[in-house]
Amino acid sequence: MFSIGDYLKDSKLHNQINLIKLSDKDLKFLQDSILDVYKDILLVCEKYGFHVMMVAGSAIGAIRHKGFIPWDDDMDMLISRRDYYEFLKCFSKEFGDKYYITSPFSITKYNDYCIHIIRKDITLVSLFDFSQLFPNGVAVDICTYENVPENCFLRFFHGFISDILLFTTNSKRIFMCRNKYSDSFFTLNWKSKIMYYIRIIIGALLSFISYSAFCSCLDKWISLYKDKKSTYVTIPTGYLHYFGEKVPSDVFDPVSCSTFEGLKAFIPNRVDVYLENRYGKDYMIIPPKEKQESHPVVSFSRNQ
Repeated sequence: MFSIGDYLKDSKLHNQINLIKLSDKDLKFLQDSILDVYKDILLVCEKYGFHVMMVAGSAIGAIRHKGFIPWDDDMDMLISRRDYYEFLKCFSKEFGDKYYITSPFSITKYNDYCIHIIRKDITLVSLFDFSQLFPNGVAVDICTYENVPENCFLRFFHGFISDILLFTTNSKRIFMCRNKYSDSFFTLNWKSKIMYYIRIIIGALLSFISYSAFCSCLDKWISLYKDKKSTYVTIPTGYLHYFGEKVPSDVFDPVSCSTFEGLKAFIPNRVDVYLENRYGKDYMIIPPKEKQESHPVVSFSRNQ
C-alpha cells in the first residue's frame, strides 16, 4: 500500500530534485533551535501543570539516546484533549509575541488541525510551501489523543469519518500549497503521481470551503467523545491515523518522566506499548543509514 508519509521521508528521492540535505552543522543548529522551543513549552507545563508528552521519534530519542535521535530534524509532541485548549491559552499568553502559533481554534491567528509553535527568527521551508496558510519556520507540532467510543459500531463510524475528514483536510492543504517542488517530487514514480493528483483534484473540488473550516470540523469531530469514559484512546491526526494509533487509555495516562538533552521530558506511561504499536518490536534497534528518515527541505536560514 502506498504511504505518502513514507514517500515524503525517503531521502534518496530528495536528491533527485535537488532538495537541501542539511550538513551536520545545520542539523545541529536545527536541533538546538527546536530545543529552544521545547524549553518554552516545558516552562509553561511546569508553571501551569500541563503534561505535553514526547511521542514518535522524539519518544525513541528520549529513551534510546536521552535526547535527539542523531539524524532527527523535528520534534513530535502530544497533549490530552482536557489540557489542549488551556495549554494553548497559557502558551499564547506567555509567548504569543515570540512565536507564530497555529490551532483549530480562533484563539490564534493561523489555523491548522493541530498546534504548531513556529519560531519567528528562523525560516525553514519544507516541500509544501505553507506560506498561504501560516508562516514558514522551525516548529514543534503538538497533536491530541482522543477518547474512542466503547461500542464497536460507533468506534468504526467515528474512526471512518475521522480518517475521511483528515484525508480531505490534507488534500485541501496539498492543493493550496502546491508548488514546483511538490510537482517534481510526486511525479518521480507512478504511485505517488496518482495519489498526488487525486489529492489535488479533491482539494480543487473543495475550493469553496475554507481550510480553517476543515480544521475546525475535523477537530470537533475527533473530540466528540472527550467527556465519555473510554477503554481506548487514539491519535486521529497521527501518522498511523485513527485505527492504527488506537491503544489502551493507560498507555498515555498518567504520564511518565524521562530526560531529553538534559531537560525533563514527559513520555507515555507505557512507552514500550506505544512505541511497539507505532514502530514494531525492534524500535530500540538503530536502523541502517538508508532507513534513517529525513524531511524534505527547500530552504533553511536564520532571519536577519
